[in-house]
Order: sequence, then structure tokens, then C-alpha cells
Amino acid sequence: SETLRYHYQETLQRLFGAFLDGLREGCHRAGMNLFGHLHEHEWPCPRYHANSMEAYTHFDVPGIDLLGFQFKPDDREGAGIWLLTVLEAASVAAQLGKDTVMCEAFGGGGYECGPAYFKRAGDFLLAYGVNQIVPHMSYQTMAGARKYDWPQTISDHAPFWDDLAPLNRHQTAVATFLADGKSMADVLVLQPTASGWLDWTPDSPVAGRETELPAETQQLRQRHSDLLMELADQYIDFHLGDEWLIERYGSVGQGLLHVGAGKYRAVVVPPAMVTIRRKTLDLLAEFSGAGGEVVLFGEPPKFLDGEPSDEPSRRLAQVANPPRLAPMLRAPAGLAIARRQSSGGTAWFIANPWNVTVEGEVKLSSHSVIETDSLTCEERLTAAPIYLCLEPGEHRLWTESHLASPSAPRLTSRPVPVRFVGAQRMSPNVLPLHRCSLRVGQQSFAEGPTIKQNRRLWQAHGFQGDPWEWGVQFRRELVDAELPSRGAIVIDYPFECEEPLAVQIAVERPRLYQASFNGEPLHFSDDAFFDESMRQSTPVSTHIGANTLTLHAPAPDINMELAPVWVLGEFSLEQGRIAPQRPIALGDWRERGLNHYPWSVEYVFEADLSEPSHLRLELPDANGSSAQILINGQVAGTWWGSPASLDLGVHGPGNLELGIILRGSLRNLVGPFFCDALPGPWSWYEDPDDRAEPVFVVKTALEGCRLSAEPV
Repeated sequence: SETLRYHYQETLQRLFGAFLDGLREGCHRAGMNLFGHLHEHEWPCPRYHANSMEAYTHFDVPGIDLLGFQFKPDDREGAGIWLLTVLEAASVAAQLGKDTVMCEAFGGGGYECGPAYFKRAGDFLLAYGVNQIVPHMSYQTMAGARKYDWPQTISDHAPFWDDLAPLNRHQTAVATFLADGKSMADVLVLQPTASGWLDWTPDSPVAGRETELPAETQQLRQRHSDLLMELADQYIDFHLGDEWLIERYGSVGQGLLHVGAGKYRAVVVPPAMVTIRRKTLDLLAEFSGAGGEVVLFGEPPKFLDGEPSDEPSRRLAQVANPPRLAPMLRAPAGLAIARRQSSGGTAWFIANPWNVTVEGEVKLSSHSVIETDSLTCEERLTAAPIYLCLEPGEHRLWTESHLASPSAPRLTSRPVPVRFVGAQRMSPNVLPLHRCSLRVGQQSFAEGPTIKQNRRLWQAHGFQGDPWEWGVQFRRELVDAELPSRGAIVIDYPFECEEPLAVQIAVERPRLYQASFNGEPLHFSDDAFFDESMRQSTPVSTHIGANTLTLHAPAPDINMELAPVWVLGEFSLEQGRIAPQRPIALGDWRERGLNHYPWSVEYVFEADLSEPSHLRLELPDANGSSAQILINGQVAGTWWGSPASLDLGVHGPGNLELGIILRGSLRNLVGPFFCDALPGPWSWYEDPDDRAEPVFVVKTALEGCRLSAEPV
């Protein structure tokens, strides 16, 4: 029954809290804080834990996880559940005086996920209460199964690695700016967590359902997260109120409901609330009697402490008010906004994490704002109200001021014609050989994807599959494992070439094999290929037509994970074949034979300035992972994948050289090439024979590059 489920989950909640207390005490004895996030965020499903908000009270630093495939900048309507996830931790921290709210962010976004996404997702987190972002994750090596394990990697393997410093400065500056103040949220939305307990049944044949969540649980999840997104879109400054925290820390004073350090002038009873606790009802009655505003959205709860009752309906009818919640400010719809009471006044972080432009007038109560640049920390005074036009990924940092803003002269910008001079790859081109044939003793396997051949190799030696794939080793049970010999192992990687060319071949852990190329011994240098476990061969010359790399091992090795190899050199790709190098011009990388090239291409332009000018650059059709902008060889800015105008500073007069170093994506090099699914090991198993054209991250480059100048 509903009542039995309610009390069962409440018991689990209490036991889990005691477990977390033990963890925290152990951490404190060791001189550490309890810090991290719970397993999964499936509110209100209690599959993994009954109540996230109550659990956060036991952490020194409450935290969440927001994965790279969960928050989507093109799906504002679907972001409500992630807003709920952030607000659960941020509300507990604000109410209990915890200074830090962390988030493990960006994991599993795929190798194409880069700074543009990190900026948008990070701004979403910062706007709603996170102030410590922990990027997920950084590979030590990409050898073997590691390359398939929950990409992307935020490490020097990634082409965008050298462009991350400005992003890190921005996120640090915003977190510091917001941490200087206190939350000003004055509305409390009751969190109907226990309502999700009433209909919850675990996965089982008896439940007779095919979906992970019961329909009632999914409906509650959607209904409540939609409400929270609607309130955020109306710029209502609110926290979530967990009923156990309210019971423990709640009181009424001076017409406000206090929950720890939180002080609220209004309390919202949401329509998704099916059951309510008696202590909550008692406090709402006291709060209303003291002049507080109780807002009932929808029907009142039908259960009291998990038991059917009409008491909530009767008592709420006596205290509820019509909704009249006041917004923090007047602004165009579609922004993510944080408000803080800081030592310098009311501070605002206004961000556009979505893939649409937002523009309109912002009205505050002050005469002006001090605007802070999150990269340089420079400040300038701007008159209010302000007309905003925020491109995707843009933001503003303001502190309200009552100083009169000096009238600034209107500066008119003029276009600066640019001349394309040329472009060059900054690394050799690359062809990944992700198909091979395999022989293990007397067993032969026809040509197929390397990841499937790797599984066959391990199965031939008595394993179900690669033990390193999703594997956890107890002590040294895998490292010291003795593998049965089934005979020699021979792996052939074929490719085609249109004419003889000098190339190098990169192989993972070549020490495990005897290698030959077209029947001749192949030797390896000490040069690493983007990972210390991958080594480049000495140069060899290809044949016209078919070429074959052969790896031979007389016996298996626990580190012998069959993987793609890579052909490197000065060439272009034509329908999967190596062809003579073509000049690089503006346009799609695939049209320039760079189908799998992941690294940087430098595009060079020239322009003439008749006088010193403040330059701005727009890259509306570039979709690399990031770009570094050079003026006369000096770094002038970093582009993060937004078409917004990029400030390059003051330059000129005279002729100047504009360099744009556009970065590619490891998706081009590592894959998965034939699948757009969630990026786990399973994604690489999709049969490429089912697709006529591989799935690439298309790189269109800079044909719409625009430079403009303002007089100094």
C-alpha cells in the first residue's frame, strides 16, 4: 500500500543518513571533508536513495553530477529536471550555511564535446547555485578499452586542450563573484519527494512494465520539473524545501518562514505534492497567521504522512493565497539568472546557455550597473535599464550601482575587408585503420571492426570479452593472469593508396608484436602518437593499390588489446583511400581530404587599418571545438564555438596578419564513426556495414569570417 511504501522509504532514508554520518565522521578523523555526489539523480525515484536533499545535509560539501548528454543547450523545455537536480543541492547548502556546492560536469559528452558545451553547461550550473565545477574526466592513457570508456577526455589528448585557460578563468571568476554574496531567494517551493514513494515499485517481472520508471513516477518527475522551469523562466528567486529539513530547522519569525539560514516570504505547495507531513502543515498555518504567503498550485495533497486524509485539503483551504509571486527583475525570456546580496550591493550573473539569441531590455531598481569582465576582471559603469543582446553562450556580470553613468560617445563600427592568404595543417594528416582480419592459431576471422575482433581475441583465450572493458581488478588478478596459448596471433590491417607516398604508422603497445608492412619488417621510433602507449614507426613507402600492416605475436599478453592503428603523413583522403596532398582552402574539412583529422589548421588572412582601431571578429560558420586567434603572430583571443563577436583589442595602423587556428575533434580520429548513440563501449560495436557514410563531426571553416573596427 501507499502507506507501507512511505514508511519503508522513510526508514531507508534514516538508515542511509546514519551511514553517511559514519562516512563523514571517518573523513573528519582523517582531516578531510565528506565531498561528492550520490549515485544517479532520478528524482523522485528512490531506486538508489530515498531522498537526495536529506542526504546532502550529511555532506560537508554537497554535490551533483551533470553529464554531457543530459543538459542540452537546444532543449530548454527539457532542462527542468536538471534545474531540479542543481537546486536540491544548492538549496540545502544555502539553508545550512554550506559554502560550496560542487558538480562533476560534462562527462560522457562524446569526443566532439568541447569548450563551447563546457561554457553553456557551466553557466547553467553557476546560475542556479553550483560554485565548484569538477570537469569529468581526464584520461591518463587512451590505449585499449580506455578510449571507449565514457569520452570525452579533458586532457592533453584533446585538440582543444591549449584553449581551456580562458574558460577556466571565466568559471573561476563567476564562482568567486557569486560566492562573495548570499542567496536572496525569498520563495520556498516544497519538494514533494515523498510523493514519489507512494507508487514506487522496483523493477521486477511482477511489476509487469517495460520502462525503467513507473508511469506515475515519470508523471510526477515531469510535472514538478516543468513547474520549476516555469518559475525560473518567470525569474522567481526560489529554493526547494525538503520536509525533513523543514521539520528539523524550520520556524516562523517576523512574518517569514525560516529554514536554517533561509528566510522566505512565500511558500509554494506544488501540484505534484500528493502527500504532506503534519509538521509542514502546522508550520504553514503558523506562517500564514504571521502574514506569510502560502501559494497552492493545483489540487491539495490527498495524503498526510503517507496515509489517505482530507486534513491537508481542509487546512490549506484556510491559509492558501492566490499566486502573486514577484520576479527578481524584468528581462527578456530565456535567460539563466543568479542574484546575490554581496558586500558591494546586489550582484547579478545573467547567462544565455541556450542555442538561441536572447535580446530585450533589462530593468533593475538601480540607476546603473558596474559590469565586470570575467576574463580580465576589468569594470565599467553602464546606465540602467540596459538593452541586452546575448548570443548563445554569452553572459554578463553586474553589480547594481546608484552612481550616475557617464554618457558614452556612440561608436560606429565599420567592416574591415580581409583577404584569405592560405591555410596549413599543423600536424600530419591521419587515416585510422579501424578494420582488420584476425587469426588465432587455427581460427580465422574475416575483416571486421577492430573492437569486435578484440572481443573475439579474448574469447579465443577463455574470456567473455576484453577484461579491461568495464572491468574492475581485485588486487593484481588481471595483471598477473596467465593466459592459455592457442597458437600465434596474426592481425592484418589493409588500406589503399593511389600512389607511392612516405608515411608513418602508429600502433598501440608495439612492443607486444613483431610488425611488418607489405611483408617488410617495420620498426618503431621513440616518438609517441598523442599518447605514451602509442608509438610511431620509422617512415615507410606505400604501394599503389593494396597495402597491409601485419602484427604478429607468438603468444597472448594481458595487455594485448586489439585496437585501431593510424597512418600518418602528408596526404589527402579520397573515399577512404590515401591520395596525394591537396592545398587546404576555406570550407568543409572533408572536401579537403581531412575526414579524420582531429588537430589544428591555421587559416591566415590579411587586412589593412588606416588608424588604430578596436577590432572585433565574428566566425558565424566555424564549428571546430575551439580556435585561437592571432594578430601579427600574438594571441589576441580564444573562440569557444559561439558566433558572438570576439573582442581582439586595439591594433594598427598598417597591414596586419590575422591568424585563426581552428581545432578539430577526436571524434574524427577515434570515433565512434558509425553511431550517434550514447558514447560508451557499446557505441563502437555498431556494424559499419549498415551505414553507407560514416558519421563525422563536420568542420566547415571560416568562409563567413568578418572583421570590424571601432575608432579608439
